Amino acid sequence: MPPQLAVDRADYAALSARVRHRDVRLYRKRSGLRLPAIAVLRRVLRTSVVIPSTLFVLVFVTFAALVMTAATILRIAQDGNRSVPALAGTTALMFAILLGCLALVTWVTRLMSDIVIRDAWFAPNWRRRYRLHRFAADNGLSYVPEAVGFRRSGVIFTAGSSPRGYDILSTGPGSDFEVGNFQYAGDWRSERALRRFGYFRLRLPGALPHLVLEARRNRRWFGRSNLPWRFTSSQALSLEGDFDRYFHLHVPKGSEQDALYLFTPDLMVLLMDRAADFDVEIVDDWMYVYSPKPFRMTDRRTYDRLFAVLDTVGRRTLDRSARYTQHQSPVWYRVPSRLIRSVRIGPIVIAGVYLCLLVGRLMVWGQ
Repeated sequence: MPPQLAVDRADYAALSARVRHRDVRLYRKRSGLRLPAIAVLRRVLRTSVVIPSTLFVLVFVTFAALVMTAATILRIAQDGNRSVPALAGTTALMFAILLGCLALVTWVTRLMSDIVIRDAWFAPNWRRRYRLHRFAADNGLSYVPEAVGFRRSGVIFTAGSSPRGYDILSTGPGSDFEVGNFQYAGDWRSERALRRFGYFRLRLPGALPHLVLEARRNRRWFGRSNLPWRFTSSQALSLEGDFDRYFHLHVPKGSEQDALYLFTPDLMVLLMDRAADFDVEIVDDWMYVYSPKPFRMTDRRTYDRLFAVLDTVGRRTLDRSARYTQHQSPVWYRVPSRLIRSVRIGPIVIAGVYLCLLVGRLMVWGQ
């Protein structure tokens, strides 16, 4: 465990101290992260023209759909010559159209907000960056405000495009510990234009098999995992006790005994007690812990919780991985196996059915 990260010795004064505008301006000038004039002008135009006009169109469409629905329902109610089934069917159709408009507006609004955040239309929060810079300097850490094209060995760093890390704190080049936030643009397998995570990683004594713990508590709608990967059912491993109520463990085929050696009952209890809201991954000689939401890096409570996980789960994992590495004979040592990413067959099935229907329709027309 890095000595700089002890909770009782950390200096959090910079996170809540008063910040002078002169100091922030000087830090911004020295950082060398200033945008060109054309980029600043483009950002101003987007913020002052594109966003307000888009929101105006969305509000207008919603209001027009609401007025048309209300007017149609009132007209149907005043028409006494129509039958009850016809009235009910027309009313249901209008409500369906209204709900469809509202769903479309909601989806476009979320998509717009994702694009705004992804493309960094708004100016960065230099006050927050300056606080983190001071916090890193006071605790002997290294701070990176933004890293474009940011990649690591974990599963969240291998998906999507336009990867960007931000607010990254570490123990320096070649560090054994790193904490920060990460985002990437969603691909065709994602329903969002932007995915964002908080993460921290800890170096282990040696390389281990690729293991993934998917937390059940932080799943999305319909029980979907927050991780961009999907794993085959043959890679699932059930552990004793109530552990399966908190996590789904995925293990490469042939590494089940290695996983049982690493995940002892005391480590499973610590995971359920301290990290039930996080996804955990072990790949090569790194342990990753993922949050489905970005970390609030200027909030002391964030560090209290992260360091509590490190001091319990992280320390115990270090101990077990050290023993695992010591038991590996150099003669019989093998390269740690990796998990295989499963293929989503849902879109393929839908496309196949649609293609069959289209071919059938074309054959009917040909006759």
